Order: sequence, then structure tokens, then C-alpha cells
Amino acid sequence: MFRIFSNNISIIRGDSATITLSVTDAEGNPYTIKSTDSITMMVRKTPTSEVVLTKTFTDAVLNIDPVDTSSLACGSYVYDVQLVHQDGWTDTIIPVHQFNVLQEVTYDG
Repeated sequence: MFRIFSNNISIIRGDSATITLSVTDAEGNPYTIKSTDSITMMVRKTPTSEVVLTKTFTDAVLNIDPVDTSSLACGSYVYDVQLVHQDGWTDTIIPVHQFNVLQEVTYDG
């Protein structure tokens, strides 16, 4: 199970997920992600604690693989997403939101 509600993510530990980002500029116009852009999603227990998951991608599609969450303890984390342009301009396109790792019954580890 995977769900996003108001940018808060819930995923069952060890599950797969695909997130397609829709990015707009400051005026609300659609922004097309360029091949020279870099997008990074970072997950931590708290905004200043150790990083537990980093996903970097160059298009509007973020894939979370089972291995990305299978070793995480179930519970609440936080995440944000940054877009870095080729010239270094950096924009946090999703500010800090919840990233919840939920328990599953079929876990084998």
C-alpha cells in the first residue's frame, strides 16, 4: 500500500511506489523538468537527524523500491524534495512533510 495525501506519504515497509511529480514555477505555470536538472528526496527521522533514505532522479518520476524501506523501523519520518538546476539554482519543491513507514504482516526479515 502506498498513499499520498496533502504531500504526506504513507508506505508499507518493503513495498514499491512510483511518484510522479508535478512542478510549477513561482507564477503557478507548469515547469518541465530538464535532463540537466537533478531532483533529490531525502528522508530523516527528524529534520536534523541522520539521513535514512536518499533518492536522486533526473525526471519527474521517483521510484521507491522495496529495498529502500525494508530495513527502516516502522514509524514517522520527515522528507523534502529539492530541485537543483544545472546552474546551481536550488528550489525546495516539497517542503518538510511526513513520510510514514507502516507495518506489514507478510514481513519476512
